[in-house]
Amino acid sequence: MAQHSLSDRVAIISMGCTRFAEHFDKSADGLAVDAVTEALDGAGLTSDDVDAFWLGTYVSGISGMALARPLRLVGKPVTRVENMCATGSEALRAAVHAVACGAVDVAMAVGVEKLKDTGYAGLISPRPRTTAPG
Repeated sequence: MAQHSLSDRVAIISMGCTRFAEHFDKSADGLAVDAVTEALDGAGLTSDDVDAFWLGTYVSGISGMALARPLRLVGKPVTRVENMCATGSEALRAAVHAVACGAVDVAMAVGVEKLKDTGYAGLISPRPRTTAPG
């Protein structure tokens, strides 16, 4: 398998992050908007400058609309990805590869989650099998 370095094709130019806390007073939408605004301001960009967005979330949204709606994105592709505990990494990996292959010039990866708002005590996942099938 061929290996190609991404470091000469992709640069992370800014980031934003909300404080890790329970945030009972904020919605997932509000947290995403805060982090995206911080990242855009840090780079001197607006959402119009971003060609495509990747949203990593497990239970806080079922489509890219969970980011497009609160950011009021029009005509911008937003892809929702999920990969259990690696969801944020998956969003970043997809954005990096989109830039590296030349599909877009500027991409943004966003991760947001509000598990406490679901009423569950933790992640929602199927129980592991204790016996072999069949």
